[in-house]
Amino acid sequence: MFKGFGFLSRILIVTAGLIFFSPSVILRAETEEERLLQNQKKADQMFAKEHAKSWYPGMKEIAEEVVKKYPPSEYVYVGVGRSPAAVTAYLKEAYPGSTVNVPFSRPNQTNVLTKEELQVRVRALFDRFLKNEGVLNQGKKILLIDYSFHGQSLNLVNQFLNWYLKDQGHEELKGYALAMVGSGDVRNIERLQRTASGQNFKIFHLNHEQKWGFFSSQYDPWAEYPSLDITDRSLSIESIKKNPRYELLRHEFAQIYEQSGGNPCLSVLKTMFPHSK
Repeated sequence: MFKGFGFLSRILIVTAGLIFFSPSVILRAETEEERLLQNQKKADQMFAKEHAKSWYPGMKEIAEEVVKKYPPSEYVYVGVGRSPAAVTAYLKEAYPGSTVNVPFSRPNQTNVLTKEELQVRVRALFDRFLKNEGVLNQGKKILLIDYSFHGQSLNLVNQFLNWYLKDQGHEELKGYALAMVGSGDVRNIERLQRTASGQNFKIFHLNHEQKWGFFSSQYDPWAEYPSLDITDRSLSIESIKKNPRYELLRHEFAQIYEQSGGNPCLSVLKTMFPHSK
């Protein structure tokens, strides 16, 4: 039937957009969904590059101030929720192994869990995002980082964390909460510090420009994980997936970090030991 057409004699075009070169090779036309996903990925890459350039200086300033006060030799940094996404993206690049993220959002007060149910979910949360990431094996204090108006959600996570550390036999590690706040919200945190549960609370003062980025939630879509209401039984902690946008932002931060000279100490080591990784 196809005699004289060479390799075309091995092609059979059928319906449903399938093209068969042989019984073992199938080419499929790109679906509309796949095309949209590819377009979204390209758009995200473009936006990540643009955002990284404008965000990097401010995030570096905040992160380096945190490192100065709470050195990575003594603390593991834990980004809470979506707000600190850009800060933790910088910390992960500048100080490898120092930082993890934990999904969390303010619990819905209409959700009612028994004490035992809540404990099970708290264990599952920190097992996955702290224990499985090797945080408990580092023997360091744990610094929870989040942008906050009043500190209540961050305080709740800190109470959960210290309960968990005691439950796991690591009470000596201690959890601390670092609330990034604007000048108008400092009094809320100071009031919280005077309570028994707020004794491990620390304050990071944001200037007006720094605060606006967090207040406007512009970093939230780039967080490593989506929001998680720990009291919502319908949300499986085990099934939470990473947000690919976070890795795009990290990649762009890494490029800028390397171009700007990176960590001076690491640069010296690379010079002394050029063949080491």
